[in-house]
Amino acid sequence: MSDFRAPKQNEQVPGPQHDLTEVEVGAESIAIPPIETLKFCEEVAPGTVNRIFAMAEEQQKHRQGMEQSAVEGSIKAEARGQVFAFIISLVGLAGGGSLVFFGHDISGTILGGATLVGLASVFITGRRSRQKESEKE
Repeated sequence: MSDFRAPKQNEQVPGPQHDLTEVEVGAESIAIPPIETLKFCEEVAPGTVNRIFAMAEEQQKHRQGMEQSAVEGSIKAEARGQVFAFIISLVGLAGGGSLVFFGHDISGTILGGATLVGLASVFITGRRSRQKESEKE
């Protein structure tokens, strides 16, 4: 068994001292130690390099899972918003129509018109924000 011990905080560690290297893998970039550092770690504690790469793979899987959950949550929230918008528009238009039917022409027209204007403004605002997001990407 080797005399390996974890270094204390701010203690100089023997062996090669290098910064991490950014490596691009597809669309992702990961930071890995230089080859000399990996060789040194493997000499001091065999199996270290495999553990480092296993941890990196687990972190990548976790990150991808979180991104997938965020996308799915966004899709569900958007669908829920559309359902609520549909219900609110039906209530507003039905309320305006019923007011007109019962002789309150001005109130019914205002309620129905305000509902339609609100729907149109939300639709236009949503479209503009999506265009701005797509331009940023």
